[in-house]
Amino acid sequence: MRNKQLLVLLPVLFCAQVLAAQPAIVFAASTDNAMPLAEFHNNALDSGILKELGEAIGHELHLATLFISLPRNRLEAALISGEVDGACYIRPEWVEAQLNWSQPLIPNENLLATNPTLPQTMALKDVSGKTLGLVVGYKYPELDAALGSNYRRDDAPDMLHVIKKLLIGRELYAVVDRLSFEYQITKYPQLKQFSTLTISTFHTPCGFSLASKIPFTEIDNAINKLILDGTIDHILTRYRQ
Repeated sequence: MRNKQLLVLLPVLFCAQVLAAQPAIVFAASTDNAMPLAEFHNNALDSGILKELGEAIGHELHLATLFISLPRNRLEAALISGEVDGACYIRPEWVEAQLNWSQPLIPNENLLATNPTLPQTMALKDVSGKTLGLVVGYKYPELDAALGSNYRRDDAPDMLHVIKKLLIGRELYAVVDRLSFEYQITKYPQLKQFSTLTISTFHTPCGFSLASKIPFTEIDNAINKLILDGTIDHILTRYRQ
């Protein structure tokens, strides 16, 4: 029986060794993101823009693509140490780490969403002194510039939880990103009733570790090719609502 068990395990172990030996580019997948950016099953990145984008970059580099799921507060340390080669959907304003940056790739907006039982929010000053649903660890320079310390944070672990708290009335105001909010409208049409105020518009690049063993010039050239041949636009278009 023992010999039979070993025979069953040997192919699995062999495959694992082969996969481990394959050259790969490793991306951090920040678990605070929601669809269409990322969907996680059992803490593994399963689908979404970030998965397809990472795989496209790896394919262009002729490398396997691996993803490590990390909470936002571990992202910078992983990039600094070289535990991961890169991460997409981050901005220089969001991190303190020195990274190599690609061209901006993913357009998005931050919106202040307001419960439909309340008057539409016309300016950030309208929520001075209010409690706002936010994502833990996120920086909101627009809020700080407009309100200073005159607002209270009610942090959720990820964007999906922020939206769901809005939906059930646990939050009257929340900052959500447009991609995630509009994606959830397809599942929860009642979100259409929430008024929104655009508080920032941005395009996010990918950031790559200075400790990566993959030359950044090769990565950057691969990304530029994906821009020119329309691959990145194709990925984004498939997820737009």
